[in-house]
Amino acid sequence: MFKTETMKRILVFIAMLFFLFACPLILYYNIGVLTGMAIGCFFIGYYFILAYSAFIIWGVWLVSKEITNDIFG
Repeated sequence: MFKTETMKRILVFIAMLFFLFACPLILYYNIGVLTGMAIGCFFIGYYFILAYSAFIIWGVWLVSKEITNDIFG
């Protein structure tokens, strides 16, 4: 039914979704609060979160596009 390559991509897709929702919360407290307090600028942590989220969303979009190509194409 599915090729093993497709199954690998689906697993990567699920992992990226997990990181999209779980890791920004962890990073928010670690990088945002601790680095922000240490440097005296909270917005540094905020920009870390934005960059991280944009990268993960781009990765999820890329992998999901390949999965749909494998299944329907």
